[in-house]
Parts: sequence; C-alpha cells; structure tokens
Amino acid sequence: MSLPDSIELASDLQQIVRWSLQYSPRFRQQCRELAAAPRLRARVRLNYHPVPGDSSRALTTFRQNRQGDLDANIEVRRAPDLTELLAHEFEHVLEQVEGVNLLALSARHKARRLLDGAFETARAIQVGRRVAGEVVNNSPDRMLSAGASMWRSLRRAVSNERHVAPVVTRKE
Repeated sequence: MSLPDSIELASDLQQIVRWSLQYSPRFRQQCRELAAAPRLRARVRLNYHPVPGDSSRALTTFRQNRQGDLDANIEVRRAPDLTELLAHEFEHVLEQVEGVNLLALSARHKARRLLDGAFETARAIQVGRRVAGEVVNNSPDRMLSAGASMWRSLRRAVSNERHVAPVVTRKE
C-alpha cells in the first residue's frame, strides 16, 4: 500500500507515512478514499517556521476551480505528533471531497469555527487520534518497548527530583 499518486509528499515525511500505512487500518482506508477522488491533488509539507502568532499545529488550505478540481495544501508544523496530524489533515481533505457542510456541522456542535475563519471538526480530531493510537498499538514490540523505556526514564527522573534536597538561599 502506498499514498495515492494524487498526493505529493515531502521526503522527510516518507517514514511516518510508511509506518502509518503499515500499522494503521484507518490510515490505509483514508488513502483508499483519497485515491478514489478523481479530481483531487494534494501537497504535504513540513514547516517548522510557522507565522509568528499562529499556534496551529497543522493547516490545510483548499482551492477548487470551476471544473471541480480540488487542490489541497497541507502544512504540518509539529514534529512530535506527525502521525496524528497527517491523518487529521487527510480527514479534512476527505470532508471537502465529500462536500461536508461545515456550517451545518458547527450548528450541531460537531465542528467549530476558529478565529481565522477555518473550521475544526470532531471527526478529524477523532481520526487523527485513532490513527496515532493504531500505529503505537500495532507496531512491533521494539517500538513499544522504546516508548516504555522512555517513560521509565522519565518517571525515574521525576522521582529522583523529589528526593533531592531543596536549595535554600540565604541573604547575609
């Protein structure tokens, strides 16, 4: 399984996509649905230098021409949660392909309009989290044990901090 030809992916995201395709059934389903969209073209890139004052972790902008061709530009801005963010943004693309009425969704509290006019949907949030969970839960033991090892180290460090005598400063 691979990404559809209609999706142009930045090279630094290749490994994340391979893992997502290998370990997440929902991500594979997203890719099948995206591949079935005949008039879609999407570009995915990383941008570690977002606009000052903009705290969004990822962003997709859309442009549709009169013939119905849909162009999506996906920008992912946070490295720690790339799997979740990529699946989340792919779900926004699928919402557009399906013609989801975002205003109607917001009236039913299944989406909200952000200050910049963009929409955030419960559906995209759920799918992003689901794909990230599937990748972690279905990945080989070496990845899980690496994660567990990291948490053990972190717990140890926090535990050790509690046992360190507090520093007292004195004025003389």
